[in-house]
Amino acid sequence: MCSNIVPFAGLNQGVKAISMDDTRWKFCNVKAITLLGNILHRQAAIDQGCAEALLVKDGYLVEGAASNVFAVIGGVLCTPPKGNDILPGITRDVILELARKNDIPYSEDKILFSALQSASEIWVTSSTREIIPVVELDSKMVADGKPGPVWQVMNSIFQAYKQSLIMSEQTFFEFPCEFPVKAMGKADMKLDMLVIEIVRRHVLDVKDDAITTRPSKDGNFVAVTVIIEASSKKQLDAIYQDLTDHPDILMAL
Repeated sequence: MCSNIVPFAGLNQGVKAISMDDTRWKFCNVKAITLLGNILHRQAAIDQGCAEALLVKDGYLVEGAASNVFAVIGGVLCTPPKGNDILPGITRDVILELARKNDIPYSEDKILFSALQSASEIWVTSSTREIIPVVELDSKMVADGKPGPVWQVMNSIFQAYKQSLIMSEQTFFEFPCEFPVKAMGKADMKLDMLVIEIVRRHVLDVKDDAITTRPSKDGNFVAVTVIIEASSKKQLDAIYQDLTDHPDILMAL
């Protein structure tokens, strides 16, 4: 979270999203490389010119295909609670902590998807894209179709908090350390070669036995893992920046 990754391109303008029924397996809280369901939902959103798919299960908002979801409803910042239906995100937890410290009303509770019709703001959040306002959902504007005032406040607080961590050089790792770089995409894009090419821009010594690939059951998608000797947080930030910037990479973990 405390990285120098360049802010997502849609940060200030907001993005479009679609809603989809959640067809994934039951243990969505497990962060595994077998995230085919997430990839299919994300690809469906991209195919419709949207940045994200918001997943709905039994009439309730769950999460995004590659993000957590927040909504401002009745002046309260709302997000679905942790459980088997969502993959808890670091950025999600930080936002809730910042809301608590800055007296922003918030709630962790189930959100009926129909309640989004009255939401004044909707956000999707992740470590690589941070806090992105959704200004259009299912071809309908969210409020006035612009990033809202609560997002403006939270994004400002979040950026200041992130900068304080960068300046203090806090990190969860001791460098150098062994680190698994993971990416997912379509199998027909020769993803393994693409990921290796990107990683080798930043890591000179990548051994052949450090690279593994795992195709999806239908063979349409592939997960690539590259074990590297990471020298610094800055190096990892640069690798993930290049991975997330590439249009053929659907997810970088």
